[in-house]
Amino acid sequence: MTPPWLLLAVLALVWLRAGVLGDTSWGGLYPRESPSREVRSLDGLWNFRLAPLLDPDKGFREHWYSQPLSLVSGLPRDTVLLKLSDNALVRFV
Repeated sequence: MTPPWLLLAVLALVWLRAGVLGDTSWGGLYPRESPSREVRSLDGLWNFRLAPLLDPDKGFREHWYSQPLSLVSGLPRDTVLLKLSDNALVRFV
């Protein structure tokens, strides 16, 4: 009869060989270039303008997107939390 530890060792080797552990090449949700997909970096400084908290659609109604942003704020893309003023916190995910 085969000892249980040997069966477990063989199963572990098969599992590792199949790429279940330690293999990150399967892709998952990581974006990859393909003929139908272009990967672009979004790093850098973003310029934006915040709508009032109680009127979040103001920018769409006033067509802010078609005007120069004279009241822009700069924000590095990888910033998670930025305090914009004494009473406003903005969270970017």
